Amino acid sequence: LKIMEEDGMRLCLVCTAKSDSAHFGVDSCRACAAFFRRTVSLQKRYICRQGTQNCEVNKDVRYICRRCRYIKCLSIGMHPDNVHSKPKKPSSTDDSPYEDSPSGSSCRPSFCDIEIKQEPSAFKQLSPCPVTIGSSEEMPMLNQIQEQYRLTCCVRQKSEHSAILNANTFNGVGALLWQRQEEMNRPRRATWGSLNQCTNSAIDSMSDFAANCFDCFAELEPAERWALIQHYITSMFIFEGSYRTKKLFPGNNDVFMISYITYIDLNDVEAFFADATAVKDKPQAAKLLRDNIKNSLVDWMGTILERADLTETECIALYGLLMFPPYLAKGTPRIAKYTHEIHQTIHRELNIFYKDKMRLEDTSARFAHLTAIQLCVQGIVYKIKEDMEIYQLLNIFDESSYVYNVVL
Repeated sequence: LKIMEEDGMRLCLVCTAKSDSAHFGVDSCRACAAFFRRTVSLQKRYICRQGTQNCEVNKDVRYICRRCRYIKCLSIGMHPDNVHSKPKKPSSTDDSPYEDSPSGSSCRPSFCDIEIKQEPSAFKQLSPCPVTIGSSEEMPMLNQIQEQYRLTCCVRQKSEHSAILNANTFNGVGALLWQRQEEMNRPRRATWGSLNQCTNSAIDSMSDFAANCFDCFAELEPAERWALIQHYITSMFIFEGSYRTKKLFPGNNDVFMISYITYIDLNDVEAFFADATAVKDKPQAAKLLRDNIKNSLVDWMGTILERADLTETECIALYGLLMFPPYLAKGTPRIAKYTHEIHQTIHRELNIFYKDKMRLEDTSARFAHLTAIQLCVQGIVYKIKEDMEIYQLLNIFDESSYVYNVVL
């Protein structure tokens, strides 16, 4: 069952956006497939906003009524019983710890193809807490970002566990040690190898986050999407790492969350390079990395975050704003257009949050904090790009590493 555009492009039978492949047996876009999976997996129940059970559903308004969007998914042949994709148990001999996706891909784990389950007690403190933003009718984009961020974090947590386990097995560290540390319910110390593996696993999860939050992402060319993802992973390393460090290690300025589940101890950075066999002068590399993290991320970014004292909703807004930065070196007029539209929408919804939820009469100070954070992130992004050339000279992050390729 297909719908074709005049140029032969397959269309999503739910919303008429471009379809990359069949999901659950019918042509659909990744956003609609993820929506259907999420609805079934989490057993969500929606109410028709107009009470007609027949609201218009297309690529321009598909988030207007979730009830009618789900009904349309069912009417075109998507069946809840097909939502069964499960991850395989990781092993030391399996490079990819996940089963093939429904679309036939067997590369890195894809957000749309992994069943999300409630996390066990281990690493419970790492999981994002529930955020009550407000009515989805008043703030649909912020609610969408919130929901996708929570699910993406579950995927990142799973994939980083597997990536680090594989890295440890490769480096001769037993899986039993990792299991014991996981049971201790705390973040894990990072190494050079684990950071590269975590960066690799972040590419898919961040790409799926963008695709499932913003319809326009699928309309961009591959080079445009990659430019945004490169910038976003680096931006999230800066902002999310700084913010979550404050949450997980309050009052401790000697650590930094360098990935979603791993941290670097600034008093023992040489331990970070324990598995970096190509790095000859590890003391010099450790000093350089420590100074850069301390000066840019801990002292500068950390100070701005302390002054801002962000709410969870403001963090959700920043996760969306940073996806489409005001300036992108490899940007295009189309990216600039979408950036303007998304920023306008997020700021409008934030204004509702400030007025109706926080009861603020003057919102200018809150918006000023968000602007300062975005500018600080932007500046540190380009400083990291400059530092990467120095890292390359010291064989810290060379051209073969995922970190180097993402940052540059």
